[in-house]
Amino acid sequence: MKALTKTEREALLTELDEFNTRLVAKRRERDEITGKKAAIARDVVTGKAGAKTAALELDDTERDLAIEIGALETAIADSQQHWDDDAPHRDREHKEARRQTARERALEVLKASDEADEALRAFVAALEKRHAAADAFRTFIDLTDNRSVQQVSGIVGTALAAAGIRKFDTTFQLIPGGCGSIAEHDAQTLGAVLPDNHPAVRSNRKRQEAAHAEYLRQRGL
Repeated sequence: MKALTKTEREALLTELDEFNTRLVAKRRERDEITGKKAAIARDVVTGKAGAKTAALELDDTERDLAIEIGALETAIADSQQHWDDDAPHRDREHKEARRQTARERALEVLKASDEADEALRAFVAALEKRHAAADAFRTFIDLTDNRSVQQVSGIVGTALAAAGIRKFDTTFQLIPGGCGSIAEHDAQTLGAVLPDNHPAVRSNRKRQEAAHAEYLRQRGL
């Protein structure tokens, strides 16, 4: 059997719903007829006027209902068979649709990966500049309170956490009260020779002031 079209499937489902609704109604009518016949059975036996006629009318109605119910059950079975025969085609189409959607989403992943790789190359290039600048500053490190500019490996994790990577990867951790970027780390190290109005220095100062205020608040000072 060839696959049904979308229109044919919708029509078949509508038909099945309609037939089943009608079948439920007809079975309910049949049950009501059975109850009515039981209610007048004694009147028929005792020969009450009109009871036999009423019983015969109920029999006629019951026969008509039996024919309709049988026809509906046959029609439903036939329609259901058409629906079942189409199942392999629907399953194949569903799998093909999922595969197509998966392909589209996989391409989105690769597109984002390409963007991430490009950004990483730019990031590494910037870090290389930082490394060269830090190396050139080495002979002036004595003007600070530190022995060297911090290595990237020791600060990039917190910088990534502060940049928002924890939204999808909690591996990276922020240090409570600690620096939130590579620039802040460096400003903390090189603060003794940096201008007070440099953005990283101001950011560092605000962070330290906030940490000190929290310290005083917790101790009620």
